[in-house]
Amino acid sequence: MQKIREFLDVKIVTKIQRNKPNYIELAYEVRTTKKSSCDILINYLTNFPLFSSKYLDYFNWSEFHHIRISKQYKSLGGTLNLIFLKNSMNTKRTQFNWDSLNRFYC
Repeated sequence: MQKIREFLDVKIVTKIQRNKPNYIELAYEVRTTKKSSCDILINYLTNFPLFSSKYLDYFNWSEFHHIRISKQYKSLGGTLNLIFLKNSMNTKRTQFNWDSLNRFYC
């Protein structure tokens, strides 16, 4: 985790343990807040994409980041777009596709 923290230039990588009915789910959470860290992550995930709905969530997050950096959020349209993106991610996602498989590793 130290290498990931250094690579992304973040302060903390948090270990998460979720107790499910039949198993324990282990995960790590990395929060990028600096523009440079977000740019590193976008570059990495463009070259080594996630799959399934995580790919779609990444795509929305990347668009969210672009709106934030370009300051489009200052307009009503930009703010509405951010709200739409946020309400389309993770457990709120209702639209799925197979685009992530187009870049499946060979």
